[in-house]
Amino acid sequence: MSQPRRYTPSYDFSDFQASNPTTPLPGVQVDAQFDALATTTNDICNNMALIQRDDGQLRNNSVGNDQLKSEVSVGLNAVTDWETATAYAANDGVWEDGALYRCLVAHTSDTFATDLAAGKWSLLVDVGGEVETLAQPFVDQAQSAAAEADVLADAVSGIGLSFRYAFSTTTTDADPGAGNFRLNNATQTSATELYISDVDGNAATVAALIAKFDDSTSAVKGQLSIRNRSNPGQYLEFDVTGLTDATDYTKLALANGAGSAASPFSDAAVVVVGFVPNGDKGDTGDGDVTGPAGATDEAIALFDGATGKNSGVRITSSAAIYGARDRVNNIGTTASTVTCDFTVYNVWVFEPTGDLTVNVFNVPALTAGTVIGQLIVTGGGDHTLTFQCEGGSGTVLTEGGAGLDLGTTTQVDIVGILQTGTDTVWLKVLNAEALS
Repeated sequence: MSQPRRYTPSYDFSDFQASNPTTPLPGVQVDAQFDALATTTNDICNNMALIQRDDGQLRNNSVGNDQLKSEVSVGLNAVTDWETATAYAANDGVWEDGALYRCLVAHTSDTFATDLAAGKWSLLVDVGGEVETLAQPFVDQAQSAAAEADVLADAVSGIGLSFRYAFSTTTTDADPGAGNFRLNNATQTSATELYISDVDGNAATVAALIAKFDDSTSAVKGQLSIRNRSNPGQYLEFDVTGLTDATDYTKLALANGAGSAASPFSDAAVVVVGFVPNGDKGDTGDGDVTGPAGATDEAIALFDGATGKNSGVRITSSAAIYGARDRVNNIGTTASTVTCDFTVYNVWVFEPTGDLTVNVFNVPALTAGTVIGQLIVTGGGDHTLTFQCEGGSGTVLTEGGAGLDLGTTTQVDIVGILQTGTDTVWLKVLNAEALS
């Protein structure tokens, strides 16, 4: 608004009065002067209303920086933490012990208490205690958020795919509703199926990700870990063995349930459901073992670490050997007479070219029917095998007492000892069989 219009008299009533002492003042002129005065007065009142409230105080927002004199300071030059031995200018601001001060006199700081007492600083506001009080809710909120982040980090540690859900104690095979999952057993660790919504607790559709839970070709597709979001010490763990897609939810087949308790989760508990997949099942081998260099057909390999060596013992698929490896003697002779000492070996492997006489000694006196040794005879042609004690004579008998005529390749179980005199040993044999 412009300045008030000034009043300027436009008629001289004194001159009129002097010239016409008995004539009244002209009314037209009087009204014109009063109208001019009213205009000026109204302008002044209108302009006053712009800067003054009805209570006589300055109107709010009526004074700005431009209206202040140059010596009037608004704000501070800069605000820093107070330091000793520092040059400060008038109107600088400093923080000291939670309070804001304004520099009144340019000076180089000594100790703050001394400078304050000397009138070099003026206290503007002490917010130390107030800041702590006002900030505490925000500090608590930040600490709570940090703690929650730690909980989540622990909860999903080692988990591949993970989703937020709420647990439902309902055990029915049906859509649990968006953001929920349920088990088919009230005893949670005994559950064999899990029903999980296609929409997680963050309202995200995760059906395609859950469908990946059975991508593995292994029987166990992976491990399912379920942990309480606010208390990861409460958990369930299962093997996932299969998956079925249902309307708006997925069914997971479970096995080997375990947990922090038989039923750790209450209804509506917010949890993190995580899944770590297993790798695919490996290729099926052909069942064959590659033999070492220098192997012999039908020979048993003796391994020393990764190195295989020929043991010298040969056997076919239907043969059986009794006793430890170091009790097997491979005679492998073409001689017609051999010696067998029972204190050294109890299994002998022969490869004669004709009939064979076996001298035996140190034969244990065992109960008939107990296997005490075994003979394995290989080679072409038929062989008659005669047993006798060293320096004596004897005959191998079958159950019926007849002499034993061994076939081309034969296994004989020695099952008993009959002795007459001091130098004749009769060996009773069972299970004489031709080897294929």
